[in-house]
Amino acid sequence: MSTSLTKIAVLGSGAMARALAYALQGASCELLLWARDSGDLGAEACVSLGEVAGADVVLMAISDSGIDALARRLVEEGCLPPVVLHTSGFHGTLPLKALSDAGCAVGGLHPLVSVPAAGVEAAARHLHGATVSLFGDAAALDAARQVAELLGARPIEVLEDQRPLYHAAAALAANGLVALFELALANGTGALAPGSTPEDLGQGLAHLGQGVLANVAALGSEAALTGPVSRGDAEVLAGHLSALDPEARAAYRALLAPLLELARAQGASDALLAPIQALAEE
Repeated sequence: MSTSLTKIAVLGSGAMARALAYALQGASCELLLWARDSGDLGAEACVSLGEVAGADVVLMAISDSGIDALARRLVEEGCLPPVVLHTSGFHGTLPLKALSDAGCAVGGLHPLVSVPAAGVEAAARHLHGATVSLFGDAAALDAARQVAELLGARPIEVLEDQRPLYHAAAALAANGLVALFELALANGTGALAPGSTPEDLGQGLAHLGQGVLANVAALGSEAALTGPVSRGDAEVLAGHLSALDPEARAAYRALLAPLLELARAQGASDALLAPIQALAEE
């Protein structure tokens, strides 16, 4: 491993930039912050772009659409740190080409953490123990692993040409959960008796989801699957599909195919699952 990092710069003022800055505040290295508008972070907290060149590694935590322009600006202003990493889960090194051509090592570090603007500090705490995906040339990977260690995160390496597939998987797991929760809440609210509120149901569904995700993390998807598909209960599933509104029904039906595969992996027979397969294909 190369010399330990002594100075890290975080560029940006959005939720991810602020979460990384918050998480790295207690790290054993100097932290530099820069934003296009220094007022977004507090002018007294920001360094100039020129000072960023003195960092061992720069984390470019900005919107995907702005990476190329900021990379070009760094080159134009002669700000050439040894390593620059972007935090995009989708892009490879192409948006950093100007920096690579100028001699910087380039790559990426993408935390698998949801960072809503209203929950930056909580998200920063979740970085500890999270998984971060890495890619880049040798020097960039080395620096990214050191940043992951400072965050208390687990690094995995992702093939650069497969970044879109990796990011799609992350978005499906994260944003898909939010969409499914909203569909479940919107439909389940219609079942509430007077005196019970959607907020009550929302808390219950969120607690249910947290338990399911804990089971998946501890046991894996196959062992964590419960419910009518794993039991082969086609009558219950038909009742579900009949009760849901059209949007939720379409989502539920689309999920039957992967649920059937998990049920088969658990040992359910084709004969048991045949009626459910028919529901999935309607």
